Amino acid sequence: MFLELHIIQNFAPSNLNRDDTGSPKNCEFGGTKRGRISSQAIKRAIRASFKDGLLSETNLSLRSLRIHKEVVDGLVSQGKPLEESSHIVSSVFKDLGLELDQRNAVKDQNLTTAMIFIGNDDISNFTEVCSNHWDNLLDAYPMTTSNTKKASGQQQGSKNNLEELSEALFNGGRAVDLGLFGRMLAARPELNREAASQVAHAISTNEIGDEFDYFTAVDDLNPKESSGAAHLGVIEFNSGCFYRYSNVDIGLLTNNLNGDTDLVQTAIKAFVLASIKSIPTGKQNTFAAQNPPSLVFSVIRNSGFWALHNAFIKPVTPNKDNIVSASIQELNEYWKSVVDMYGPADIESQWVSTTAPDEDVESLRADNKKVSIQELVENTVDSIKTSLLGV
Repeated sequence: MFLELHIIQNFAPSNLNRDDTGSPKNCEFGGTKRGRISSQAIKRAIRASFKDGLLSETNLSLRSLRIHKEVVDGLVSQGKPLEESSHIVSSVFKDLGLELDQRNAVKDQNLTTAMIFIGNDDISNFTEVCSNHWDNLLDAYPMTTSNTKKASGQQQGSKNNLEELSEALFNGGRAVDLGLFGRMLAARPELNREAASQVAHAISTNEIGDEFDYFTAVDDLNPKESSGAAHLGVIEFNSGCFYRYSNVDIGLLTNNLNGDTDLVQTAIKAFVLASIKSIPTGKQNTFAAQNPPSLVFSVIRNSGFWALHNAFIKPVTPNKDNIVSASIQELNEYWKSVVDMYGPADIESQWVSTTAPDEDVESLRADNKKVSIQELVENTVDSIKTSLLGV
């Protein structure tokens, strides 16, 4: 079973996601220039939204180079010596394949060479396992090399502990964002976790042209006889009506969350709400493009995926109403043509919430009426619950 989300969202002048030159990201689609918001920016915004009450801390993860410090701080808070704690954690990390950055500029910070994506609970669990096996770890990883036998490598005691330590650090079984967005560890490929969700780059339904805001800043303490600005600058921006698409493999998500069907339902509710609410933060203090979606279309299906970008292969132009209405109508017509071509057999349910009138979303509604966002979320979760539990 799969969930698909289709969103139409029009943004006022903004620079939500910029490239290395500071310009809004764009792409060519259908032979014309379109605005673009990267999937990475969208996923980051979704993860940030999870923290706004959508998920508890125990169901979240963190991604950082600074896991070493978190564990050491936890051990020190339990009364373990700082120097020994740092040495033990460094040694265990090395045997787990997590190398610390040895460059002089950061050597004393004990940063890992790559960011580690783990559940919030995993840090406390790992710290607890280290504490429980403290004496064994001190024997296996002595502070000095005077004991050649012990210093030559990990001893049998630590070998027995490493599997438990690895399981504690990389479990992630209750971290919803880890289950959704996956994890890759080049040093430990067996610990990779396949992402249960796919998030497309958002593209504008309309052709865009970048514009420039020339601005000045005035020195408040400038002498009256002085003229001119203390600072001059230029910000590039554009405005586009974006089509956003994402999906979730419910079976894979269930597997990633250790078969916890209640947590899967919580995860889906959080994902849908966060996808609707989240907006990338680029230059928001300058533009305040806090524009909510004008359409959210949720589809539950048994197989296959239908991303609907090709509804906009010809750039949308404003109709007698506006570009948002025109984009929604194009999406509605394209959905009808795809259903006519492939048939609706794989579609379990579909729900649409929109500001558009009923006639503009007739195909998207199918036999249902338009619903509120709250109803769309509840109906989507209920459909998945029925499939998971058979009730």
